[in-house]
Amino acid sequence: MNQDQNRSQEKDFGGDLLLQEWVYQYLETYKKNSLKESTYGSYMLTYRKHILESDIGVKVLNALTIEDLQKYYNKKTAEGYNSKTVRHIDLLVSGALNMAVRLHYISENVALYTVIPQKKKYETAPLSVDHIQKIVNEAKEEKIYPIVLLGLLCGMRKGEILGLRWDDVSFEQKQIHVRYSLCKIMDTHPNEEGHYITHYKILEPKNKTSIRAIPMADAVYDALLRHKKMQEAEKQAYKDVYNDQNLVFAEPDGSFIKQRQLNDQYHDLLSRYDIPQVRFHDLRHSFASMLLHEQVSIRTIQDLLGHASITTSMDIYGHIADDMKEEAVSKLKF
Repeated sequence: MNQDQNRSQEKDFGGDLLLQEWVYQYLETYKKNSLKESTYGSYMLTYRKHILESDIGVKVLNALTIEDLQKYYNKKTAEGYNSKTVRHIDLLVSGALNMAVRLHYISENVALYTVIPQKKKYETAPLSVDHIQKIVNEAKEEKIYPIVLLGLLCGMRKGEILGLRWDDVSFEQKQIHVRYSLCKIMDTHPNEEGHYITHYKILEPKNKTSIRAIPMADAVYDALLRHKKMQEAEKQAYKDVYNDQNLVFAEPDGSFIKQRQLNDQYHDLLSRYDIPQVRFHDLRHSFASMLLHEQVSIRTIQDLLGHASITTSMDIYGHIADDMKEEAVSKLKF
């Protein structure tokens, strides 16, 4: 069979496929083994929620038009989905269509010609120095105090904190080694009742730059040392049921702390101490902001935060650096 006959058969096969069938095949065949488990799970969630049995999902693959996709993206926007969600849908659809072009199921990727809502830039909301001092000095008795401190004085991500093991904490060197992250994974196939189950798993970070060593401030050192002693007592109290995974932060039975549960405790803490209700991730921004005001270079901040590139750091904190430049120049009196 010659190459033209092969292509003809592929086109016929592609013509029998619905978009939703092809996207699923694309994920299972071409993406499953190349993506981080949590990333693959998020792709499957997007597929099930936004493509399966959707207006575009039931379209025949080689009959899908630019107008079909554009109307669907517009509809999603009108329904209140943010630009990030629409872009995730488009990323998955476009990737699947690109592969369909390479396999000669379709002649071109119509997703290349759609207009996607622009990504809205999130404005960081770092805490003031007064608010930071209030947390550090007054919230020491709170159970999640050391968790908050690792965000505030180490710039660690929530998943990095909850995935931290004692082997990664060096009291001798006063360093925390970030090597893993706790990720929420959704099963790719339903159970017997037809439900998709989520569970937590410690994984290596997607970007190697996230693997890093962070010096411990004295407040962090003291908080972790105290927390370790309290945890040892907790292990003894619950020794019959405690599943020791060597986690720095765990439930009384040694299991992973749920991120939603942590969020609730975190916002309760902010309320009790009259601190603005910023996201947990903004503790990380507060750390970076403090470093900038101490004249620490953007490159050093990039390394401490584990950003993939200095461009990422500049995109997020460039406006703070610009304000500092203006302030510095304004001090020149001539």
